[in-house]
Amino acid sequence: MNLNETTTLSSSINSAPPSPSPSPSTTTRKRRIADVLTPCLIETSVSIVLGTAGYFGYHLGVINAPIDVVISHFENRSCRAVVVASASASIFGTHLRCVRGENLYALGFALFAVGGFVGSIVAGFPADTIGRKWTLVLNNVFAVAGALMMALSSSFWLFLAGRFVSGFASGIGITVGQVYLSEISPASIRGLVGTFFELGVVGFIFLSEILGIPEVLGTRENDGWRYLFGLTVVLSGAQLFSLPFFPRSPRHLYLHQNEKRKAADALRRLHGANNVASALVELQTEKETATEAKVTLADFFRLPHLRYPLLVNFGIRFARQISGVNAVVFYSTKLFEESGLASPAIVTILVGVFLILLTVLVAWKVDSIGRRSLLLYGFGIIMISNMCVTIGLCFKVGFYSDHKVGSGITLPDILTIASSLLLSAGFAIGPGPVSWISGSEVFNQGPRVRAVGLIELANWVSIGAMGYAFPSFFDFFYPYGMIVLAGVAGIAWIFVYVYMFETKGKSVNEITKKIRDRANGRVSR
Repeated sequence: MNLNETTTLSSSINSAPPSPSPSPSTTTRKRRIADVLTPCLIETSVSIVLGTAGYFGYHLGVINAPIDVVISHFENRSCRAVVVASASASIFGTHLRCVRGENLYALGFALFAVGGFVGSIVAGFPADTIGRKWTLVLNNVFAVAGALMMALSSSFWLFLAGRFVSGFASGIGITVGQVYLSEISPASIRGLVGTFFELGVVGFIFLSEILGIPEVLGTRENDGWRYLFGLTVVLSGAQLFSLPFFPRSPRHLYLHQNEKRKAADALRRLHGANNVASALVELQTEKETATEAKVTLADFFRLPHLRYPLLVNFGIRFARQISGVNAVVFYSTKLFEESGLASPAIVTILVGVFLILLTVLVAWKVDSIGRRSLLLYGFGIIMISNMCVTIGLCFKVGFYSDHKVGSGITLPDILTIASSLLLSAGFAIGPGPVSWISGSEVFNQGPRVRAVGLIELANWVSIGAMGYAFPSFFDFFYPYGMIVLAGVAGIAWIFVYVYMFETKGKSVNEITKKIRDRANGRVSR
């Protein structure tokens, strides 16, 4: 099918001509957004986000506030003397085993990350075989199983197994979910729709922290913590029973399965009838110019036009996680306790509110300001914030070492809290939303899912490293630990400035052409 036949196909579905190119005025941009942000696109995006970003964000943050409750429940069971019969008993004698609470906490984070690592690796095969939509629908089996294993666990081993399974479901979900969102979005608002993903993550981290305070579900009384970990069954159920009724990815239908009429119908529902023709022309152009339908793992490192965007996004995703925000998200309660607060969980919740509000603001600006600029602003703010947190903690140690928790807030406490909020702001305007968008928009259809799966490996490795190692790291280097993260943010700023180019408003064909130019040494920003 050539371009003329593609136009004829779209005309047979709808006779209306494509919308004229808008002027750059604010009024025209709002009209442009309203034209393509259809109810079906919004509803499909919400269904995708609930079962992927929402599920991931909830299980990422749920263990933060009720940490003492979870630890005490399992510690009471696992720290009894247990005689371990093993082959080495005759040599070393009888062993007594006790699992320390902080190790359980760190291990819970590590296994969640390991599960996500595995899920990201395997996500590409079903996504390319049965499609993005049905991969997410079936993934809810794992999502429900992981939540119920934690909620109904009778031992910490079953709880940790549930963390692994929920991580596995999250790995598949966030890999396929962000690709699905990118493929159903018009180029003009791809950033806006992609930011829904980050909004789902931070929104459900915030919800998990609200529900995790002792006055709600973060308690051992009436098994409140069990309900806390099992609530994501609702998110999985919402996606399971809604997503089948929404359109499949038009890009996957057109480019993978050659279902052109089904792709056109999906575009009509998602983008509106007036935008079908131009979208079909873009898809046909990509189909005719694509150089690879399928790629191997070796191709991502052998071919310059695949290696370049992979390594750039790998670096951005890794820096996103270890430049400081996870220290706030994972261990905000502990960090604020070190600042002398009597109610650190309240400040943790304030950080969540702050993240949500800024993410909503960025959603409306990401397609006008641009991805690269937002990353530079974000990493710069994160670097400065980490420095200020370190200064606050150093002053606390140097001048207020005898200050007791609950006896009043000090100036270093104020600096530490304000800097943590500023760090969250830097994350929310740059690395947070942009990293979900950039990975899925810089590859054409053939390698897209596998590439995003590889990029997500950086996400899970860094989550696991921060979750498992940060408590010891923070204690060992206290009060100077955050200065190391400031250095990471500074390196990330330089990395983005040198290697990343702007992709806002560009089609996949335009982006991949620019990548080939840069891979061949023709540099432009």
